[in-house]
Amino acid sequence: MAALMKKILPVFLLALAIPGGPRELRAEADTSLGEARALYFRGRISKALKLYEEAVESDPKNLSAYLDAAAACKALAENSKAAGMLEKASALAPGDPDILSELGWAYFLDGRHSEARAAFERALDLDKKRAGASLGLAAALLELGGAKDALRVLEKLSEARPNFAAADYLAGLAHEELGRTEPALKSFVSCLKKDWTFAEARSLLAGAYEKTGNAKSAWRQYTRLGDLDPGDPAVGRALARLREAVPEEVRAPASLESLEFSTVSPLGPDRAGRELRVGLWTSPSGKPSELKDFSFDSNGAFAVVGTKTGKVYATGAKGGRWKAVGLRHHSCDVLAPDGRSLGPFKHPVLIRTKEPGQVLLIQDANNRDGTARGYLNGREYRGTLEISAGRRGGVSAVNVVPVEEYLLGVLPSEMPESWPLEALKAQAVIARNQAVLRQKTLRPHRRHGYDVCDGQHCQVYKGVRIESENTRRAVVETLGKFLYYKNELVQSYYHSSCGGETQSSSEVRGWGRLPYLQGRPDGGADDSPPARTPWELALWLKGDPGAHCNLGRGSPTSEFRWLRVIPAKVLERKLNRKFRIGEIRQVIPLERSRAGYVNEILGLGSRGRTVIDRPHLIRSYLGLESLRSNLFLIETRKDAAGKPVEFWIYGGGWGHGIGLCQSGAAGMALKEKKNSADILEFYFPGSEVR
Repeated sequence: MAALMKKILPVFLLALAIPGGPRELRAEADTSLGEARALYFRGRISKALKLYEEAVESDPKNLSAYLDAAAACKALAENSKAAGMLEKASALAPGDPDILSELGWAYFLDGRHSEARAAFERALDLDKKRAGASLGLAAALLELGGAKDALRVLEKLSEARPNFAAADYLAGLAHEELGRTEPALKSFVSCLKKDWTFAEARSLLAGAYEKTGNAKSAWRQYTRLGDLDPGDPAVGRALARLREAVPEEVRAPASLESLEFSTVSPLGPDRAGRELRVGLWTSPSGKPSELKDFSFDSNGAFAVVGTKTGKVYATGAKGGRWKAVGLRHHSCDVLAPDGRSLGPFKHPVLIRTKEPGQVLLIQDANNRDGTARGYLNGREYRGTLEISAGRRGGVSAVNVVPVEEYLLGVLPSEMPESWPLEALKAQAVIARNQAVLRQKTLRPHRRHGYDVCDGQHCQVYKGVRIESENTRRAVVETLGKFLYYKNELVQSYYHSSCGGETQSSSEVRGWGRLPYLQGRPDGGADDSPPARTPWELALWLKGDPGAHCNLGRGSPTSEFRWLRVIPAKVLERKLNRKFRIGEIRQVIPLERSRAGYVNEILGLGSRGRTVIDRPHLIRSYLGLESLRSNLFLIETRKDAAGKPVEFWIYGGGWGHGIGLCQSGAAGMALKEKKNSADILEFYFPGSEVR
């Protein structure tokens, strides 16, 4: 045998070395697949697909090429072709549950529901824990009229992944199919508790409330939808239907006297530092937002002072219902509890408290159309309230507050107070960086008359009432501490969850190139390798990979992995109000960052096309509520005529993915017992706190 091998081996090695031999063929195939992957991530998906098709033609056993080709087909909404690729892949790897699950989804998207059901059941026979196969099986059963069977599948899925909102969404649809309105209501409510951005579920919830005669709850849900998309005619018609049934009940304010005021600042009067101007109730882009009017009170004495003249127009004390109202001709007014008018005022007026530790209470806030802005009611603010006339006949406000007291209202708004103290301390440091940088250097709202807004555009700030002992402690223990890179303040960007991998600032237009903002996997003892091919990206976004920010049952919400099911007509209406592309045909993610975040998206319609290339606009246009992040893929479900019915958007994380991952910080503190310095060093390498 040894003698025979001595004769054969040189011939075999020579065959490997000659042109066209197995080694060179493999190298050519690898080069072709590498080029196809690069084209896919650059948004040239059709060209990538062509290379994948050439690869399987030259080597019919090239499993990777089939899988990547199938992912490219799905991105292009070519579901039948995707199914064909996955059928061949499944023949090469018949025991792979991931391939069978994705084959089931290709069938489902193509309207082949019986075949989808069979593929999902085969996948679950191989691995009962495949969540994607369970979700797909429930969806297929629903289409086949098996709502009861779908509910049994969804119940098991919810037990396995209790924070996955999509299971509740489908359960709501199944209950509606069975005529069970009350259970459907509960399912949609549960869906929104886990993912309040799932606005399509909110729309169904509003309709269910209306169906049961609960006009008050229906009104609240439709009002929220109207806030998300003021131009939606369907929401406008619903509010018009309900207006007569609920005008007083919905608008009635809670009693000021029934609310207890919060405690004084834990910082002391001499430790609060520089003052900051915070725009209140701002828009998603951070711009001033106007109210028709609002009431206010204080837990002590205060004065109404003119900013231009310094004149004290009135003084007040705890327990009175004062009111700020917008007027025509760019002016506003302040009404005393007895109805006496102090204005009108062309210039801003200050509501200035007398003693340190006092707070001002906002109540009975109303939009300019008269509907209640309920979520503002009961908000308390330290410092001074500056009231000014809006440009559209309303009234707006700025809270002038010391930076450290501002942080007391930011920290619990941005991070759950139940999370580990070390994660909260890391958040306190970078939130302080953000406040000072925006005031001194970035100045994004200079023309709006304030330093920072109170929303996600800057940092979420909800005032005093949300404060907690744990978040106060984090601010106090980091008092005056900042994060530096060499001698410069770090641009300390952060987001709720990176979904498993952060991205570099240089990968996003307009963010610049900073040495400490480099993308990286979010680590962890159960670290999952990053997705580098179209197939890997699809499995990664639909799966439950390990990462610091994957808190599992420790997170009650769908942040790490989420799904939105958006009706084509909803997306069509929203895109057409801006771009007028006609009847929607395709929505295709184009260019992606190395980490998989979408930087460009193409919308194709019967009358035209548009490319959206700003990350925040991509998120805001895809659905009723803005998507949680740009880390997503889209699969298109079509009808028998080949027209889009729904867009299934699978996503990971919440936010832009640059800098500190808040859920990851919590995961590092919980799982690895890291302190705040370790956490900041991980997400901003080379930085230091001082």
